Amino acid sequence: MKGKFVLIPFPYTNLTATKLRPALVLFEGERDVVVAFISSRVPQKPALTDVVIEESHSEFALTGLKMSSVIRLDKIATILKDLVVGEIGELGGEPLAGAEVTWSLSSVGSFIMTETTTDPTDTARAIIYSSVEGVTMVIAEGIREVDGVSVRAGDEVWKVWTPPPPVITVYVDVKHGSWPNPINIASEGVFAVAICGTEDFDVTTIDPTTIKITMEGLEVGVSPIRWSYEDVATPYTGELGGGHALGGDGYIDLVLHFNTQEVVNTLGLNAYVGQTILLVITGNLYQEQGGTPIQGQDYVWVIAL
Repeated sequence: MKGKFVLIPFPYTNLTATKLRPALVLFEGERDVVVAFISSRVPQKPALTDVVIEESHSEFALTGLKMSSVIRLDKIATILKDLVVGEIGELGGEPLAGAEVTWSLSSVGSFIMTETTTDPTDTARAIIYSSVEGVTMVIAEGIREVDGVSVRAGDEVWKVWTPPPPVITVYVDVKHGSWPNPINIASEGVFAVAICGTEDFDVTTIDPTTIKITMEGLEVGVSPIRWSYEDVATPYTGELGGGHALGGDGYIDLVLHFNTQEVVNTLGLNAYVGQTILLVITGNLYQEQGGTPIQGQDYVWVIAL
């Protein structure tokens, strides 16, 4: 099954629900498979962990995908084989386009043994993460030092991959106190977005100057024009795509205000009139709190009045 494109119920980052979508099998175990998320929203500037599959590729038909897509190697999940709905295609032998490099996925998911010293007992098992023009990045287990360490396997040099920092998933409520959340593309005003505080999360640890509102796959985003701390919203924990009109819940929220026209023009919301779409909030904690990235999302209904 390794190297196959499959349909699976891929989990959202907040783990509250899943959505049936294509994924690439990176590794097959006895009961589980490790898969990478595939999105049809190809970013304008792919990240180093993005593998772009263009419809114009000579072997695109083998993949079973319906349109140009991107394999997100930074979004990986382990799922039971029983959850795989079916295979839709497979990787061909030709390399795929990445961010300014050429990727080969033929070895992804393989295990290797690497030597870190002359001591034959000082070895580490590693799983190949991605291959870039002959230099392979690996997720290493058992290596005492990771950053800056290069290890040799046979005649090839293997570069140790340092995992990206964890992302804190936050609850977001666009236009708190209302549902659905209408965004009028003709509005000359502002709209509010609340990042919900909870018993386990203090919103005052977020650096508001790092906040952006965007859409999945876009490299651009819009910063808030002002913000405040108030108890105005309650986290929504129901079915994906739903919402509520509840107010405060006793926990302080970070309330952000965005210029509607700037959001409409930057994110191209004119193309989504009449549709319900997902907006994404990104940012970071203050550096004193470690600078950890945060991300949340909520649905809006795009209208023109």
